[in-house]
This record gives sequence, structure tokens and C-alpha cells, in this order.
Amino acid sequence: MTIDQAPDVLLPDEVAAVLRVSRWTVYEMIRRGKLTALRVGKGRQGGVRITRRALEQYMGLRQE
Repeated sequence: MTIDQAPDVLLPDEVAAVLRVSRWTVYEMIRRGKLTALRVGKGRQGGVRITRRALEQYMGLRQE
């Protein structure tokens, strides 16, 4: 998948596919504050979503 094909809100697996890294690397980037993410839900049923805008910012394609 490329950034042009990405939806507006992505799962960590989708971000990993765009960046060609592992899912765990994406979680580490979020934990270190390098990639902005949104938490949805609670506990084990919750998850993480990354906006396309945040991914573009991380990749240097968007400045804000």
C-alpha cells in the first residue's frame, strides 16, 4: 500500500505496510511520540488508529 492509497484513518498494520516496517515498530513509534495516534475503546477491546494526516506529517509530506 502507498500513502496515496491509504484511507483517512489507518490501523497499525496498515501504517506498517505503508512504511514497510513491523506492526511492533509502529507501536514503538507511537509510544516514543514520533507518530501521533488516537486511542479508541477501552481495555483489551480498545485499539489504536492513526490519521493519514499524522502519517503524512511523520513522513515529511505535510508541515504543520
